[in-house]
Amino acid sequence: MRLLVSTGTNFGGLGLPLNPAENAAVQAATTLAAAAAALSPEELFSSHVAAHGELYNRAELDLGEPHGDQAQPLNQRLLQSPGDPALAALLFNYGRYLLISSSRPGTLPGNLQGIWNESMQPPWSSNYTININTQMNYWAAEGANLAECHEPLFDLLEALAVAGRATARTVYGLDGWVAHHNTDAWAFTSPVAGDTSWSFWPMGGAWLATHLWEHVRHGGGSDFAAQRAWPVIKGASEFALGWLIPQADGTLGTTPSTSPENHFRTAEGVIAAASHSSTADLAIIGRLFRAALELAPEGEPLVAQIRNALGRLPAIPVAHDGTVQEWAEPFEQTEPTHRHVSHLYFAYPGETELSPELGAAVSKTLDARGDDSTGWSLAWKLALRARLKDTDSVDRLLPLMFRTAGEQHSPHAGGLYPNMFAAHPPFQIDGNFGFVAGVLECLVQSHAGRIDLLPAVPTLWPVGTARGLVVRPGLELDLQWSSEGGKQALVSARLRARTPETAGEVKLTWDGRTAAVHVNETAWTELGPVDFA
Repeated sequence: MRLLVSTGTNFGGLGLPLNPAENAAVQAATTLAAAAAALSPEELFSSHVAAHGELYNRAELDLGEPHGDQAQPLNQRLLQSPGDPALAALLFNYGRYLLISSSRPGTLPGNLQGIWNESMQPPWSSNYTININTQMNYWAAEGANLAECHEPLFDLLEALAVAGRATARTVYGLDGWVAHHNTDAWAFTSPVAGDTSWSFWPMGGAWLATHLWEHVRHGGGSDFAAQRAWPVIKGASEFALGWLIPQADGTLGTTPSTSPENHFRTAEGVIAAASHSSTADLAIIGRLFRAALELAPEGEPLVAQIRNALGRLPAIPVAHDGTVQEWAEPFEQTEPTHRHVSHLYFAYPGETELSPELGAAVSKTLDARGDDSTGWSLAWKLALRARLKDTDSVDRLLPLMFRTAGEQHSPHAGGLYPNMFAAHPPFQIDGNFGFVAGVLECLVQSHAGRIDLLPAVPTLWPVGTARGLVVRPGLELDLQWSSEGGKQALVSARLRARTPETAGEVKLTWDGRTAAVHVNETAWTELGPVDFA
């Protein structure tokens, strides 16, 4: 006997009303069942395997033979060998699997638990929390060669850009579009009720919009840039221009301003969340403006306003203790180890050039916040330490990622469940996706106009092979390394342009040395240690 189970919904699409037609859900399910019935079980299964494999087999990470008995159940391997490099490779590949399975063209984007929520009333409603979590879900989409899996987020962004215009006009009297801390499948864009530290934050749309820019920077193409990226980024920039206000020193700032989910203590001893010009606000707006200037069509009148405003944004503030200051004023911190590090946005996922002083301030800020935190916060810190090329700290953070969830008696201590789901706790999928992004940042960095090979590979991974990675401006990269003299040494690298548009001269660095090569889309360009001057 063959049993076909088909389900349907009257959901009309992101940001759209429900389909009012009678029996819309039944009709959708019937259509799906009919399509499935036309194929044999073997055909259905092989089609499924091929569709998954086309994406999954593009990239791979191999960190050597497993330590101990690979035949052991996974939960036992995690308990007995948390430092096993093969487990790190497995978690990387698992994160790619989760993204492929929960975010495909035509579906909804991944939320706090992807498609694995098991509750009718899940934690945080299993929604889209857009002050870090939704963004982190997609940090690795481009670099892990899964650009198609980014598509559902772009669909949500376009829906937000429509709904957010009414919110910008109604709530603030401003042009452009805005989204706050939360959204959903109906493209909700208004502030929500609750503590000011998270309920009021009109930067969600501005942060999300830069994902379109990242797609372009990874080879998304000029048509995508003009037709999909620019309209959304333009609208977000229009709101940001209206939201900025002149400060006494001639710079521009934001008022009121929060730093996601954090509080401070005023000089009068009052615990508060809203002040002016949080570092996160201005860093996000600055990055949005840089994206807009790169994507704006010739003759766009908004360019002059954006360029002027960008030039008036203040520098990243460094406090007297050498840390990055979270607000314009040097407030006392009420929770020095807070899980959010939003004021370090400029360093990652941003690409601000880190002077020695600014790099030291980022490092000192991370030291002050401490290593331990939720799964997603650990992943963000991993990516930040990799951006700093701080291999020692990467080595220190990795064991925290692989401990057993619940091992620490703290409401904000991560780890992995027996099935390798990342813990907040409870389960939040952004920790899995953020780990993939952090690993990519350890292996290669391409945010600064060059390609840095093996910038922060931990000593825990003495040998390895990475295949099918994607770097800016849209090149595919294979890497191999081994241990030499106590540090990771390049064995080989090869690159190929993904499209004719991304072919050309590129500069690479490794171990303080440089190489300049021409990359095209028809053949691989191969390099070894001797090619670096």
